[in-house]
Amino acid sequence: MRQAIERWAAAQHKVRPRPVLLAVEVPLLFESGMEGLFDDVMLITAPPDTRRRRLAAKLTDSDFARRMAQQMPEEEKITRSRFVFHNTGSRKQLRDFVGQAVAQILAGDDAAAGGGTGEPVT
Repeated sequence: MRQAIERWAAAQHKVRPRPVLLAVEVPLLFESGMEGLFDDVMLITAPPDTRRRRLAAKLTDSDFARRMAQQMPEEEKITRSRFVFHNTGSRKQLRDFVGQAVAQILAGDDAAAGGGTGEPVT
């Protein structure tokens, strides 16, 4: 995956006009040790019960528990991410958050965005 991302990013740098921002979705970003490839990390998270409910049609309870056990704790992911959105609200709230984060990045604003649905990031 790392090589594919690096090849894609290199190709994007050759495109004219150059994109002002490149975004990549990487499942298990921290677990794979690839966060260093990126200038910023945005974490979209939700409480375990919400995630379980959203995956109910795809995973059994035991499969879900096994996957959760293989992942880094959410608290650690939060501390390692510049932007954090607690995805318990609407798609509009998510779109607005992503738009605000992108605007901050493009403006060179070093302040982090957090909370998403109004919840403070701890």
